[in-house]
Amino acid sequence: MRLAFAKYLDLDPNDVHPDDVPVISFGGSGGGFRALIGCLGYMDAMKQHGLWDCLAYTSGVSGSCWALGIYYTIANCNIQAAIDHCKARFYPYHPLSSDAIRAILSTQGGAKITLGPLIQKHKSGIETHSMDWYSTFTSGYIFFQGEAKLEIGRIRERDAATSQAKWLKYSDVGRHTDNGHEPLPIMTAIRHERLSDRAKHGSSDTAELAESSSDSETPNSWYQWFEMTPYEIGCDEIEAWVPTWAFGRPFSHGKSTVQLPEQSLSMVLGLATSAPAAHLASYLSTINRNLSYGLFGTSIREIARTISRWWGERGTEQFENHHPLHACEEHNYMYQYAEDDQGKKKLSGLESSRTIELIDSGMDNNCPTYVLLHPARGVDIIMNMDASSDVLNDTFQERVDQIGSRKGMKFTKRDTDLINQVHDNPTTEEEEKDHAAEVSNPTEQQENTPEEANKEAKCDKTEKETENPYKGRYAQIYDGVPTERPATVVNSYGKTVTNPLLQSSPRNQL
Repeated sequence: MRLAFAKYLDLDPNDVHPDDVPVISFGGSGGGFRALIGCLGYMDAMKQHGLWDCLAYTSGVSGSCWALGIYYTIANCNIQAAIDHCKARFYPYHPLSSDAIRAILSTQGGAKITLGPLIQKHKSGIETHSMDWYSTFTSGYIFFQGEAKLEIGRIRERDAATSQAKWLKYSDVGRHTDNGHEPLPIMTAIRHERLSDRAKHGSSDTAELAESSSDSETPNSWYQWFEMTPYEIGCDEIEAWVPTWAFGRPFSHGKSTVQLPEQSLSMVLGLATSAPAAHLASYLSTINRNLSYGLFGTSIREIARTISRWWGERGTEQFENHHPLHACEEHNYMYQYAEDDQGKKKLSGLESSRTIELIDSGMDNNCPTYVLLHPARGVDIIMNMDASSDVLNDTFQERVDQIGSRKGMKFTKRDTDLINQVHDNPTTEEEEKDHAAEVSNPTEQQENTPEEANKEAKCDKTEKETENPYKGRYAQIYDGVPTERPATVVNSYGKTVTNPLLQSSPRNQL
């Protein structure tokens, strides 16, 4: 890392002390295929300039998880191979089109590789839902490598089925990261923690949560961030982790009860990219952000406010927390984990449930800042790429503050004028003169008709409006300062919610 850092900054390695090398991480946002392509583009640029070799961690939300999966598996950590694969794969079919599904199922071994994870999951006692089929066919087609021989990285395969099998095990990515040759990939998903779920399962702390939720300013639901690496899957809030190769097995009292093979990466990616399984609040929030402020948009918002007043606060909250599409279920590795000395169970809501439901982490925050702020990682610099649907709404400050407050961090934006001066346009008269182009006047003057003048005026107005919609959004730099964790935080949908306390128990490794 020291040599890569010195090379990137064009320094003599002997002048760089290991303690002076920062821990750098890269995070890719959500945003579906747009985020996938954008993330690969950033990775390619970092590779070309030597910055990639300076990274310790790389993480993703939703679509960026597909990019990480492609790069670390079928592309064999060859970024050009990953880009070439996407060029060939994303045209002409949509992953969920009948043609795409027919292509992967008709290939030799394709049906077994694609549907096998679903069959294994069903045989293990887990009910499959529409989101399981969504994740299987979407990831299956994205990672599908076709019938003909195909060169991926330095590996040439003639058998498509054999080639496909190389990406099935997420734990196999460890061969690229064990020796530190590649940054550690961290995929993310979230669990919707709700008081109603704890009450349903007879949680011992239901009364305490019910008391706290009686305050109208602290609704009774929040998100728990789960991170998925080639080594383990878990959550810092519950401080419990399970080896990646064991995730998806039935567990009881901290031990697996059925020795199932490692779950397919397509199922893991299904959790990380399951945006359709979001609760209604996320759908409504997305619609609200994209509504115009004209007559139509104002009318829709007024109708929504009227319905909310009619239902009341509790009724509106219950409606917004509803998930129209059932999230993917997995065996809960924390099932019946905690017991006291007499064998009497002291179970939380999570430990009382045989299954666990994880969804797209973009429902809480479109950047993976949360997992990169884990104190044990000691990250000094986080570089986030934002290709989400509301990137033009300038919501990053709210997002980073929402996550930072949960970790006891406050982020302050650096000098905006300086950044704009470098990345947007010259701001001084001298610079404007330096960048100005000479214009020669034509020898013959042409007079425009009123119609032509009006047309030119409209064109000039349109050009000014669309001149640079991203002005001020390039290279935004924030400085993080530790602060006291507040009792309440504002979530992604503008609601004040309880800031969940981290467990004080030692880290549990199952």
